[in-house]
Amino acid sequence: MSDFGRRLASNGTGTDHGWASNHLVMGGALNGGQLYGQWPSLILDGENDFNKGRMIPTTSVEQIGATIAKWMGVTRQSSMDYIFPNLANFTVQDLGFLKS
Repeated sequence: MSDFGRRLASNGTGTDHGWASNHLVMGGALNGGQLYGQWPSLILDGENDFNKGRMIPTTSVEQIGATIAKWMGVTRQSSMDYIFPNLANFTVQDLGFLKS
């Protein structure tokens, strides 16, 4: 996992930190060979651009973490809500990339 997303637009000497980045999950329990989430429109001032090339993520790190936590045995919704306080903001909480 990397939190080192970058803006699309230059600040004159490079690019500033952004919000969206990609994640790579590996292991034997994966439903492999799939991409999860949506590829954003990489267009300045496009539908996924919040401000000057700062891309809005299409999949939350909380969704990824909750999927892994469920696989590791966290089953109570109250526990998930405590661990991932923003998870309730997402309709899909288990992305399905791990085998049951």
